[in-house]
Amino acid sequence: MGDLDGYGYGEVVVGLPGEDVGTAKNAGGVLIFKGRATGITGADTKVIGQSTADVPGVDEQGDAFGGEVHAVAGAKNVPATLASAAPGENTDQGGLWLFKGSRTGPAAKGGVSFGEASPGVTPSAVRFGNWLG
Repeated sequence: MGDLDGYGYGEVVVGLPGEDVGTAKNAGGVLIFKGRATGITGADTKVIGQSTADVPGVDEQGDAFGGEVHAVAGAKNVPATLASAAPGENTDQGGLWLFKGSRTGPAAKGGVSFGEASPGVTPSAVRFGNWLG
């Protein structure tokens, strides 16, 4: 949970790593339930996954996108950043995506992804991002 849109109410973030997307079994996704003064409802729920426009990557079987999700608090008066892992990405190498908070919630445009190979490490089946907390 975290204030991902800067309006002062916490959004609830739920990972769906077992969600099928089209023919990609267990591709996964993330639900963001909008926080309001009256509480959380299903209205205006946002979904982010690798099939979302501007999100790096593509849905693949077993990615488990949303296997770990966290709202990372920003500086005062700055919306939180959404961190989402897909531990099954690239045949269990794993990956992590970061989406900056904005007035409309986590922004897919400008989101970044990285994995074990990003800093130059030879990739292996470590399920990078499997434990974020």
